[in-house]
Amino acid sequence: MIFLGREKRRDARYSIKAPASLTLESSPSVACLLFLHDISSGGALVSSTISILQNQKVTLRTKLPFQQKWFGRDAVEFIFRGEVIRKEETGKIAIQFDDDYRISTALPD
Repeated sequence: MIFLGREKRRDARYSIKAPASLTLESSPSVACLLFLHDISSGGALVSSTISILQNQKVTLRTKLPFQQKWFGRDAVEFIFRGEVIRKEETGKIAIQFDDDYRISTALPD
């Protein structure tokens, strides 16, 4: 769960600047590229150039490279399902993650 006030936030946020893709549950064949600003165990803040409605169910994917190999790989894909809980005037979108998530190590070498 993500709380709006910083002092009430349950999960620590980590600044991370990385590309990601977002798929709308209502249109699974349409994926858009976006930019990931920060992430926590409860959600993420992203920016996108497309219009995404509040309460929209989404899937967020990002591949992150690592200095050390994780799971025998140089990069790992994180896949989160969640819901858009807030849209900011700056164009940033807050996504609250569902409890189920996946970490994929089946990336090409």
